[in-house]
Amino acid sequence: MEYKPKKTFDLLLCNQVIEHVQDPAAFMKKLIESATISIISAPYNWPSCGKNCGHVTDNITPSMFAEWSSPYKPVISEVIMEGKGAVYEKRFLWVFDRTNDISRR
Repeated sequence: MEYKPKKTFDLLLCNQVIEHVQDPAAFMKKLIESATISIISAPYNWPSCGKNCGHVTDNITPSMFAEWSSPYKPVISEVIMEGKGAVYEKRFLWVFDRTNDISRR
């Protein structure tokens, strides 16, 4: 992850991307460090869909998200249901707020 923004963004929104990258931990940390507020969503515990959907990582669990985002902790962590809550209709939604992060000053 070589991207280094020249300044911190106010808001970052990343929907349904992290499951497609080779190193989700490095990617998630880069996302969180690039903005004051980061909103990140990913499939919640979807079974493998193979090459049909291009996922590198499937069956994403809350503990995986927590490991990837460490040392940052979300201020909001929710499972969002779309439709009637079928297996491919559940998504994580995590919000990180670095407003008081001293390292940004």
